[in-house]
Amino acid sequence: MIQSEKNMQTDQNIEKTTVVIIGAGVSGLTLATFLNKSGIPCIVLERRDRAYVQMRQRAGVVEARAVQMFERWGLAEQLLSGLVAQTIDYRLNGISRTFTVIGEEGSDGRFCTQQILVNNLLKELIDVKGGEVRFEVTNVTIRNEENEQPQVTYSDAKGFHTINCHYIVGCDGDRGISRASIPAGILTKYSHEFGYAWLAALVETPLRGHPIMGISDHGCVCQLPRGPQRSRYYLQCALSDGPEHWSDERLWNEIRLRLGDDTVENAVVHDKLLFHSTGIDAGSTKTIIPFRFISKRGSLCFGV
Repeated sequence: MIQSEKNMQTDQNIEKTTVVIIGAGVSGLTLATFLNKSGIPCIVLERRDRAYVQMRQRAGVVEARAVQMFERWGLAEQLLSGLVAQTIDYRLNGISRTFTVIGEEGSDGRFCTQQILVNNLLKELIDVKGGEVRFEVTNVTIRNEENEQPQVTYSDAKGFHTINCHYIVGCDGDRGISRASIPAGILTKYSHEFGYAWLAALVETPLRGHPIMGISDHGCVCQLPRGPQRSRYYLQCALSDGPEHWSDERLWNEIRLRLGDDTVENAVVHDKLLFHSTGIDAGSTKTIIPFRFISKRGSLCFGV
């Protein structure tokens, strides 16, 4: 376990570490795991509790290049285990085309969802390696001024804390405190609006075969595993739609229509959410340049 140096001054907890990472998502936990394995002290700050981080639904999978990265670090078996798949059923207007994810240079592609990866990262970093992830923090403030020691302050149930460090890494998305701390005039933002959003529905039915990516004249639909008995459907929808516009009946009718499969049966729907994810808004793509802001004493890096 890597320990940080601690000094107590009056009622304030003053600490020193090498890297402070803000955000316990895929990027933040992956970096923290790599740093821990390299013997570099770091602390991860996360505003939510661990249960929320573990249960939060995330879009995206681990593609071949990321598999190679984890393999180089000797962590692929620990982090990419669980409900993974290497075959995807692509549907084009109901016609199935099954493809196997093939890696590059001998590495297998793995259809491992981000939710599974985050859970495995938490177990490896905290439970196995004893890494420092501090949940339920509030009032996070970044100080990254020229000619001054980079510093992060935050509050939690135990009081007010200050961490002096060499590097601050912001992995809390484009609406997080890290992005907001960059001075005006440093960042250039490029965006493209696609004109649609995504409805995500968690349902009590497992995959009947492989994960599905469906494209049809009626809109896109995907089905991805979310545990042994559940899966999540993603349906392309209008930007103006809300969950209230999607009754269970409409949901299942659209799934059957877009998959071209009348055998899909209705099942219990646990939740319905509209995608407005951090980093990428519903129906839009954003690029922020530069990805790293460097002062004379430290740096603020972004990984969203």
